[in-house]
Amino acid sequence: MESNLFETIERDLPHLDSARIRAKIRWLIDKFKAIGAHLLTPCTHDQQASPRPCWIAWHLPEINEFLWKIRMEITEHTPGAFTLSGFRGWYEARDPDNVLLEGVMLSYLLLTRHTCVKRLQLETEPVLVFRFPHLLSKALERNEGLVEARIGYDYKYALCELDPPAGVPAVVSTAVANLSARLESLDLTNPDLDEEAMTSIIGAMRGQKLRHLGFHNSVSRRFMRVLFRALRAPSNLTSLKFDGDSKFSRDCAVHLASALTHNKTLRKLSIDGSGQDVAAIVIGALKDNDSLEELSLHDSFTASSSSFQDGVQALHTNKRLRYLKLSHVSLWDCDAAAIADVLTKNSTIEELCLPTNQISTDGAGALAKALLRNSSLRRLDLSGNRLFWECVSLFLEALSRNTTPECVRLGEVSIPEDWTPPSPLTAHLCARLHVMWNTIGIEQWAAGIREGIQPFPALWVSWMSDVASSRLVQFFNAMAFATITELTVNFMRDNIRLVCTEAVSSLLQTTKTLKKLVVNGIS
Repeated sequence: MESNLFETIERDLPHLDSARIRAKIRWLIDKFKAIGAHLLTPCTHDQQASPRPCWIAWHLPEINEFLWKIRMEITEHTPGAFTLSGFRGWYEARDPDNVLLEGVMLSYLLLTRHTCVKRLQLETEPVLVFRFPHLLSKALERNEGLVEARIGYDYKYALCELDPPAGVPAVVSTAVANLSARLESLDLTNPDLDEEAMTSIIGAMRGQKLRHLGFHNSVSRRFMRVLFRALRAPSNLTSLKFDGDSKFSRDCAVHLASALTHNKTLRKLSIDGSGQDVAAIVIGALKDNDSLEELSLHDSFTASSSSFQDGVQALHTNKRLRYLKLSHVSLWDCDAAAIADVLTKNSTIEELCLPTNQISTDGAGALAKALLRNSSLRRLDLSGNRLFWECVSLFLEALSRNTTPECVRLGEVSIPEDWTPPSPLTAHLCARLHVMWNTIGIEQWAAGIREGIQPFPALWVSWMSDVASSRLVQFFNAMAFATITELTVNFMRDNIRLVCTEAVSSLLQTTKTLKKLVVNGIS
């Protein structure tokens, strides 16, 4: 077994000294044998034949000790299934033979001998891509277990300040060609794809396995057109994503919109970083699309509100879309009013996220009024907009008259200390409206919790800096005996106090139901 392994690696890594490779692998074998692990033993985990996990499940710390040297790690994302991933950080690049070889050899063994490694994520300063591209390509060629892969390299954020060798793009493309037909999910974070890779990806779309594809926005226009033509034909692809530090062009949006009018299988579409009017063009295509359920558009510029409003008219008749996110796409009050008009007629949209736009009180007011006539919306996110405290009363009225919405997030809306709600607050209302509450809001919420009326197991809590610490302590004390399974505490700027963190700590000691705690805003 050992001699065959040496011969295989020597063929896959011919430019390194074979004696050094043998010595390094033998050293690794002895190192793991000392802790009771047999490094050359292949994966024994078979979901059907045996429920026992692979031996690496008990030796993750020892394995990661070597992988961290090449800025990689292995984690167990579900019982018996592992993710091999890279992370940002500096690595010693001058002498890869001595410094990097241990981690490289170990990652090679994991990819070639362990079918329990189901995910591969190589996208930030990937040592395997930059320094050992041929070994990576061979490892992927021999791999039989991966179902998800995210492969590429990031010029913009590479801390090592290295340019990939000239042959890296071709090697990565070859690896993609070898992988695409066997994967369920493939993300490519760089735009360099050769003809072989493009042909393989299009072929995989027509196969039975591939469900998700992700591309860099600057992939060639020729490939984009081929991809969008393939989207017109029947396939099993259900998710498509575009992102990167380049813009998804208007021309690509036109071709994508045309494909969406014919596509019958795509359920989820995400575009991060898009050019002029892309949001309006893509949304407009949903008039004739009956498959897309989730649409996420981020960082887009709309030349005029009229073009967006024309596009959003498609949602009046669309009966499939459930989730719509439009973040940082320059939406104004008139655009929010157009979306509000959609909500009065559309009964299928369940989640609407409009964060980080230019919506003010007028636009938010139109959305609040629309909630009075809407029967489907469960979540609305307006955080990061230009909202003022007047919006709080508008949404409290809407939520008191419509029990369908589970969450309306207004974000960092400053509520004056002398503000009083139009009617007494209940725990039911406070749990559904995510704002930074003032003193009376915290007091009335705590009173509702003490009454035992807490219909939502997950809570999001934040408060203004004027709220007295004693009121916050009383609030968290009241929560200790409530039936809450998930809690998010959102500290904002100057509302971080020791007494509050101590109150949260005390809650952890007394609660009988809390399973998950998220604390935001503390560095």
